[in-house]
Amino acid sequence: YPRRLAGERIPLGGRILAIVGMFDLLTTDRPYRRAMSQQEALTILKGGAGKQFDPSLVDLFEQVVPGALLEIEQRLTEAAAGPVIV
Repeated sequence: YPRRLAGERIPLGGRILAIVGMFDLLTTDRPYRRAMSQQEALTILKGGAGKQFDPSLVDLFEQVVPGALLEIEQRLTEAAAGPVIV
C-alpha cells in the first residue's frame, strides 16, 4: 500500500473500496471471463480476509450485501416503472 501503510493504518474508505471493488470485479462479466455468483465472490473475499482485506469489514460486507443488493434492484425497478399517478 502507498506509504507502507498496513492494517488499520490504511484509511477506512480505502479498505472499504478494496472490498467493494473486488466484489464488483468478480460479479460482473469481463471480456476474459464470465461473472461469478455473489456467493463465489464472497468466498474469495473471505479467503483474502486478514491478508488482502480487513477481516472485520469482510464479515460486515457479507452481512449487509444481500439486503443492500436487493434494495438497489427494487429501487431500480421502481425507477424504471416511472412515477405512480394516483
